[in-house]
Amino acid sequence: MNRNRSICLFAFLVLALQPGSVRAQWDAVGGGVLGAAGGVLVTHAWITAEAKAGHFMFGPSDGLTRAIPVPVGLVAGAWLGAENSDRLWRSVGHGAIGAVVGGVTGLVIGEFVWDDREGRWAGAVLGSAVGLLAGTISGAASWSADAEPVPLFQIRLGVGR
Repeated sequence: MNRNRSICLFAFLVLALQPGSVRAQWDAVGGGVLGAAGGVLVTHAWITAEAKAGHFMFGPSDGLTRAIPVPVGLVAGAWLGAENSDRLWRSVGHGAIGAVVGGVTGLVIGEFVWDDREGRWAGAVLGSAVGLLAGTISGAASWSADAEPVPLFQIRLGVGR
């Protein structure tokens, strides 16, 4: 195991095994896993953007620096889960919505930006990564302990009268 992976794994375990409730520990683990998954999407978008610009990977060592978002997402998600589970899940919800909206938007824009067959796909990957980052950051930043909880989705049914 290389040194960087060992450091990230150690930081993840330290955050996940903080004293506290079992729920807080599970939130730290869940946040770390979801953060790493988001990092994989951002890494994939980074590689896609460079490929569309004509900079290709020729071996595994070419991808190591591009994989930085994975450990960053892992540690950030674990820290957020350990510190405040409500903020974590709000951030995850906003990030998921941002990824879907960004992916659909990128799909449409990618078709017009690039004339090749991969344009739609590349646009969707790039748009979903941008949407994920924007949604995750806005969800974490907009959470407030003093504010009334606002549901992510709200459906009102007019029944009666």
